[in-house]
Amino acid sequence: MFQGNLEEVKETLGKLMTDDKLYKDLKAIASDLRKITAQIESGQGTLGKLLKDDSLYIEAKRTLKSVNRAAKGVEEQTPITVLGVVAGAAMQ
Repeated sequence: MFQGNLEEVKETLGKLMTDDKLYKDLKAIASDLRKITAQIESGQGTLGKLLKDDSLYIEAKRTLKSVNRAAKGVEEQTPITVLGVVAGAAMQ
């Protein structure tokens, strides 16, 4: 079992060492990830702003609370609305 895994590792490492395109692609991906991480850490972009700007977090939290309150209000009124519809249909 271990021997099979070792062969797979050798094959993969061999491809990385001999396939120039694969090596360059992986190097470019690593470079892009470093750039993206640096931008996020410096507060750039939407994700960076969400992580660095407390006011966005606070506003998002307030908005979610408002949505929850509105949803609860709709839930509380639903039985009354259903009764009204049923009663209206019975009157016709």
